Amino acid sequence: MTIATIGVGVDTVPGALGAIERGVERGLHLGAQVYMSRSGECVADFAAGEARAGVPMTPESLVTWFSMTKPAVAVAVAQQWERGALALDDPVATHIPEFAQAGKHTITLRHLLTHTAGIRGADLMHSDAPGDAYWDEVIAAIFGVEPEEERGGQGVGNERHGAAGGDDAMRHCPRWRPPRRRRRST
Repeated sequence: MTIATIGVGVDTVPGALGAIERGVERGLHLGAQVYMSRSGECVADFAAGEARAGVPMTPESLVTWFSMTKPAVAVAVAQQWERGALALDDPVATHIPEFAQAGKHTITLRHLLTHTAGIRGADLMHSDAPGDAYWDEVIAAIFGVEPEEERGGQGVGNERHGAAGGDDAMRHCPRWRPPRRRRRST
Protein backbone atom coordinates (compact mmCIF):
# COMPACT_ATOMS: atom_id res chain seq x y z
CA MET A 1 0.00 0.00 0.00
CA THR A 2 1.26 3.47 -0.87
CA ILE A 3 -0.36 6.50 0.74
CA ALA A 4 -0.11 10.15 -0.23
CA THR A 5 2.52 12.25 1.54
CA ILE A 6 2.96 16.03 1.80
CA GLY A 7 6.19 17.66 2.97
CA VAL A 8 9.93 17.08 2.85
CA GLY A 9 12.30 14.29 3.82
CA VAL A 10 10.00 11.31 3.22
CA ASP A 11 12.85 9.44 1.51
CA THR A 12 15.15 9.88 4.53
CA VAL A 13 12.89 7.84 6.84
CA PRO A 14 11.42 5.00 4.76
CA GLY A 15 10.92 2.86 7.87
CA ALA A 16 8.67 5.49 9.45
CA LEU A 17 6.61 5.82 6.28
CA GLY A 18 6.34 2.02 6.06
CA ALA A 19 5.07 1.83 9.64
CA ILE A 20 2.48 4.53 8.93
CA GLU A 21 1.33 2.73 5.77
CA ARG A 22 0.99 -0.58 7.61
CA GLY A 23 -1.01 1.13 10.36
CA VAL A 24 -3.38 2.69 7.82
CA GLU A 25 -3.74 -0.66 6.07
CA ARG A 26 -4.62 -2.35 9.39
CA GLY A 27 -7.10 0.40 10.27
CA LEU A 28 -5.11 1.65 13.28
CA HIS A 29 -5.13 5.27 12.06
CA LEU A 30 -5.96 7.34 8.99
CA GLY A 31 -2.59 9.04 8.78
CA ALA A 32 0.26 10.61 10.72
CA GLN A 33 2.59 13.59 10.94
CA VAL A 34 6.36 13.10 11.16
CA TYR A 35 9.01 15.61 12.20
CA MET A 36 12.62 14.58 12.74
CA SER A 37 15.73 16.64 13.31
CA ARG A 38 19.38 15.74 13.76
CA SER A 39 21.77 18.16 15.48
CA GLY A 40 19.10 20.85 15.23
CA GLU A 41 18.64 20.42 11.46
CA CYS A 42 15.33 19.26 10.02
CA VAL A 43 15.67 15.82 8.41
CA ALA A 44 11.99 15.18 7.73
CA ASP A 45 8.79 17.18 8.10
CA PHE A 46 5.90 15.49 6.35
CA ALA A 47 2.42 14.09 6.71
CA ALA A 48 0.97 10.90 5.27
CA GLY A 49 -2.58 9.70 4.76
CA GLU A 50 -5.61 11.59 6.03
CA ALA A 51 -6.26 13.92 8.98
CA ARG A 52 -9.85 12.66 8.99
CA ALA A 53 -11.91 10.82 6.40
CA GLY A 54 -11.53 12.51 3.03
CA VAL A 55 -9.18 15.28 4.27
CA PRO A 56 -5.49 14.93 3.38
CA MET A 57 -3.08 15.10 6.32
CA THR A 58 -0.59 17.97 6.10
CA PRO A 59 2.23 18.96 8.45
CA GLU A 60 -0.04 21.81 9.60
CA SER A 61 -3.17 19.69 10.20
CA LEU A 62 -4.80 20.02 13.60
CA VAL A 63 -5.86 16.61 14.83
CA THR A 64 -7.55 15.44 17.98
CA TRP A 65 -4.71 13.83 19.91
CA PHE A 66 -6.07 13.27 23.40
CA SER A 67 -3.43 11.02 24.96
CA MET A 68 -0.37 12.96 23.88
CA THR A 69 -1.50 16.13 25.65
CA LYS A 70 -1.84 14.50 29.06
CA PRO A 71 1.77 14.93 30.26
CA ALA A 72 1.90 18.58 29.15
CA VAL A 73 -1.48 19.39 30.69
CA ALA A 74 -0.57 17.64 33.96
CA VAL A 75 2.68 19.63 34.21
CA ALA A 76 0.93 22.91 33.33
CA VAL A 77 -1.77 22.30 35.95
CA ALA A 78 0.88 21.32 38.52
CA GLN A 79 2.79 24.54 37.84
CA GLN A 80 -0.36 26.64 38.29
CA TRP A 81 -1.18 24.68 41.47
CA GLU A 82 2.34 25.35 42.84
CA ARG A 83 1.87 29.06 42.12
CA GLY A 84 -1.44 29.05 43.97
CA ALA A 85 -3.40 29.97 40.84
CA LEU A 86 -5.74 27.00 41.20
CA ALA A 87 -6.66 24.16 43.52
CA LEU A 88 -6.95 20.56 42.37
CA ASP A 89 -10.42 20.39 43.88
CA ASP A 90 -11.64 23.43 41.92
CA PRO A 91 -14.54 22.64 39.62
CA VAL A 92 -13.30 22.71 36.02
CA ALA A 93 -16.11 25.20 35.34
CA THR A 94 -14.36 27.72 37.61
CA HIS A 95 -11.69 28.00 34.92
CA ILE A 96 -13.70 26.99 31.81
CA PRO A 97 -17.35 27.99 32.45
CA GLU A 98 -18.64 26.19 29.32
CA PHE A 99 -17.50 22.88 30.80
CA ALA A 100 -20.40 23.00 33.30
CA GLN A 101 -22.90 22.08 30.56
CA ALA A 102 -24.78 18.79 30.71
CA GLY A 103 -24.34 18.24 34.46
CA LYS A 104 -20.56 18.50 34.64
CA HIS A 105 -20.51 21.44 37.09
CA THR A 106 -19.19 19.26 39.95
CA ILE A 107 -16.31 17.69 38.02
CA THR A 108 -13.00 18.92 39.43
CA LEU A 109 -9.52 19.30 38.00
CA ARG A 110 -8.52 16.34 40.19
CA HIS A 111 -11.23 14.20 38.56
CA LEU A 112 -9.84 14.98 35.11
CA LEU A 113 -6.21 14.41 36.14
CA THR A 114 -7.00 11.07 37.79
CA HIS A 115 -9.42 9.85 35.10
CA THR A 116 -12.38 9.68 37.48
CA ALA A 117 -14.63 12.30 35.84
CA GLY A 118 -16.90 9.73 34.19
CA ILE A 119 -16.85 11.37 30.75
CA ARG A 120 -15.39 8.63 28.59
CA GLY A 121 -17.68 9.63 25.74
CA ALA A 122 -15.62 12.78 25.18
CA ASP A 123 -13.09 10.67 23.26
CA LEU A 124 -15.73 9.78 20.69
CA MET A 125 -16.37 13.36 19.58
CA HIS A 126 -15.64 14.14 15.95
CA SER A 127 -16.56 16.56 13.22
CA ASP A 128 -16.52 16.68 9.44
CA ALA A 129 -16.44 20.49 9.37
CA PRO A 130 -13.70 22.15 7.33
CA GLY A 131 -10.79 24.14 8.74
CA ASP A 132 -11.04 25.71 12.19
CA ALA A 133 -14.75 24.88 12.39
CA TYR A 134 -13.65 21.26 12.96
CA TRP A 135 -11.97 22.09 16.27
CA ASP A 136 -14.83 24.35 17.39
CA GLU A 137 -17.34 21.54 16.80
CA VAL A 138 -15.24 18.99 18.71
CA ILE A 139 -14.87 21.33 21.71
CA ALA A 140 -18.60 22.16 21.69
CA ALA A 141 -19.41 18.43 21.60
CA ILE A 142 -17.07 17.73 24.54
CA PHE A 143 -18.77 20.50 26.54
CA GLY A 144 -22.11 18.79 25.79
CA VAL A 145 -21.10 15.29 27.00
CA GLU A 146 -23.01 14.09 30.05
CA PRO A 147 -21.14 12.28 32.86
CA GLU A 148 -21.80 8.55 33.00
CA GLU A 149 -22.01 8.28 36.78
CA GLU A 150 -20.92 9.93 40.02
CA ARG A 151 -17.31 11.05 40.19
CA GLY A 152 -14.59 9.56 42.32
CA GLY A 153 -15.63 5.94 42.10
CA GLN A 154 -13.86 3.09 40.42
CA GLY A 155 -14.48 2.48 36.75
CA VAL A 156 -15.58 5.99 35.76
CA GLY A 157 -12.27 6.99 34.26
CA ASN A 158 -11.05 6.48 30.74
CA GLU A 159 -9.81 2.91 30.57
CA ARG A 160 -8.65 3.37 26.97
CA HIS A 161 -5.95 5.78 28.10
CA GLY A 162 -4.58 4.03 31.12
CA ALA A 163 -3.88 5.04 34.68
CA ALA A 164 -3.82 8.40 36.38
CA GLY A 165 -0.99 10.15 34.57
CA GLY A 166 -1.89 13.49 36.12
CA ASP A 167 -1.57 12.06 39.62
CA ASP A 168 1.84 10.62 38.70
CA ALA A 169 3.01 14.04 37.48
CA MET A 170 1.84 15.62 40.72
CA ARG A 171 4.22 13.36 42.67
CA HIS A 172 7.13 15.32 41.17
CA CYS A 173 5.91 18.65 42.58
CA PRO A 174 7.57 19.86 45.79
CA ARG A 175 4.20 20.53 47.48
CA TRP A 176 2.67 17.15 46.59
CA ARG A 177 1.58 14.94 49.45
CA PRO A 178 0.07 11.49 48.95
CA PRO A 179 -3.68 11.35 49.53
CA ARG A 180 -4.78 10.14 52.93
CA ARG A 181 -6.36 6.74 52.87
CA ARG A 182 -9.14 5.93 55.27
CA ARG A 183 -8.79 2.64 57.00
CA ARG A 184 -11.71 0.32 56.85
CA SER A 185 -13.00 -0.93 60.13
CA THR A 186 -13.35 -4.68 60.30
